[in-house]
Amino acid sequence: MDVLASRVRLKARALHEGDVLDFVSGLTQSQQGFYPVDHCSLRRLEVADPDALQPRVEAECTLEWITLRDKTAGGRAS
Repeated sequence: MDVLASRVRLKARALHEGDVLDFVSGLTQSQQGFYPVDHCSLRRLEVADPDALQPRVEAECTLEWITLRDKTAGGRAS
């Protein structure tokens, strides 16, 4: 097996903190690879119109994107 890894910096905006946390949690539970989160910070965004549907929180996360490649399976990563 070959282990392939990349450091990923993710920046996202969402309506609610829970949306960001659910997204990050979904990554860590994926069966398509391993995505251990190193760091994630959230900050609230100022909004001009409190009744408008717009992002209220911004997240900046750093994670590893790790996949395994079976050398005998023709190079397919999982």
